[in-house]
Amino acid sequence: MRSRSSTIVELARHCKTSVATVSRVFSGKVHVNPVLRERVLTAARELNYAPQQTSRKDNVAIIIPPNQSIRPPSWYANMLIATIIQETTAAGMIPQLIEFSQIDLLYPNFTVAALILDWRERAEVYQGLIQKGIPTIGINMKIPGGYMVCTDHYQSAKQALLHLYEHGHRKIGWLDAHTNNWGSAQRMHGYLDALKECSIDFDERMICAQDATAALALDGLADVLHAGATALVCLHEDWVIQLNYYLQALRYKVPDDVSVITAEIPSLCQWMMPPWTTVEQDLQKLALDALELIPLLANGSLPVKASAAFKVQPIPNRLIERRSVAQCHQGNRMAE
Repeated sequence: MRSRSSTIVELARHCKTSVATVSRVFSGKVHVNPVLRERVLTAARELNYAPQQTSRKDNVAIIIPPNQSIRPPSWYANMLIATIIQETTAAGMIPQLIEFSQIDLLYPNFTVAALILDWRERAEVYQGLIQKGIPTIGINMKIPGGYMVCTDHYQSAKQALLHLYEHGHRKIGWLDAHTNNWGSAQRMHGYLDALKECSIDFDERMICAQDATAALALDGLADVLHAGATALVCLHEDWVIQLNYYLQALRYKVPDDVSVITAEIPSLCQWMMPPWTTVEQDLQKLALDALELIPLLANGSLPVKASAAFKVQPIPNRLIERRSVAQCHQGNRMAE
């Protein structure tokens, strides 16, 4: 096993490329041929090379899903990323957006912590960061050995269901991602517990679930409406605009034909016709809670690897009542 760290010159010579190219690979700012990039990163691991870009350990890596910059915009991701960048900068730290494919560029000598905004199950990859000495903080996601900050997804679902129940609704459609990630699983748990609390039998026809990165399925929504749903809950921010479009396409009037509660999108939901009742996550508090952990990690008050005793205190959500929920009619138009 190699004990001495290699220099950038030795790494460039080993890869039969220039020092400038190696530098571009680790800066992440300029496009490098993917094959060459992988060759340099592999050799860097073999030769025990670590870049020395900066001696300042105040860089906060914000890990986002692959191709986030070229895929259709995610309202939730965009709002959260913007909030985290704003609060990180205000705290005097340097935010760095890192795509999942660039994780090998992170080194503990200049990264104080990694905030994970990639809502996929990649536990083994993020555990690798911890092993390198980089603390990880999952944003609305769990990472074994990592820290976590989150809003109360369970509460948001119960809040929406109970509000609709109070308005006489008993057939409540649920539009959300599959329960293969922490947030959607928590919301489904809240939905089921609210049904039980209200003595409403579970009806699988009320569920429209699909991959979080896919568009809301029109046929799935139509099936829920055909099954007699008098109200819809959609706490997936990226589906809110699609839901509005589909309801208009189906000539459904909110709330006369169906009541609706969705996730809040600032400066959008309030301008729906009529304004929609929503559940709002406190994204600023979410970012601040994550940033409060960083000084404790930097000065050693908290270990790089979170202990089993570390407890997460979910941030409560807020129900914003507007005009998209009405007293329940006997049934919706499509089910008649």
